[in-house]
Amino acid sequence: MSEETRPDHEEPVSSDDADVDWKGIAFRQESGTEYAHLDAKDYVALFIASLETIFLPLVILAILLLVLGAVFIFI
Repeated sequence: MSEETRPDHEEPVSSDDADVDWKGIAFRQESGTEYAHLDAKDYVALFIASLETIFLPLVILAILLLVLGAVFIFI
């Protein structure tokens, strides 16, 4: 952005840490006990994603065994 098009309220960004006043900045570690609230659609999405990745071979094997079991019962 050129100087003419920059709005007046924006300050130019400085890459030098010496210009920053770090006295008012404090590190606050967030507790690990707070959990995000998940809706039912989030659980469904996580279940579908797990089926598509880790458990896909097991799901395919279970379906194959069910089909083979049904075939051998009716023969």
